[in-house]
Amino acid sequence: MFRLTTFSVGPYDNNVYVLSDPKSKQALLIDAANDAPRIIKELEGLRVSHILTTHGHADHLQALKPVREQTHAQFTCHVADESMMPIKADHRVEDGERFRFGDYEV
Repeated sequence: MFRLTTFSVGPYDNNVYVLSDPKSKQALLIDAANDAPRIIKELEGLRVSHILTTHGHADHLQALKPVREQTHAQFTCHVADESMMPIKADHRVEDGERFRFGDYEV
């Protein structure tokens, strides 16, 4: 079974989600909000393949640039939110697309 880690950061208590495969240590990060040092600490020992955003509001993106620089993960956003992103997306997701991490897919 994959592992889901959730924690809240910042003045708006934004949720950050880490989905990881305990066996391969591959992971996805959803919403790099506000607190880059905390997020990076939570990702220790994992290989993050993608950083995904749920939507383009600034409070869900504040730590995106430093977390991406640290993890070298692909940054993915929905095509409709691309203009709101602080950095260029590596991939623009369409509805229904799936992502793999280790033996799992979401």
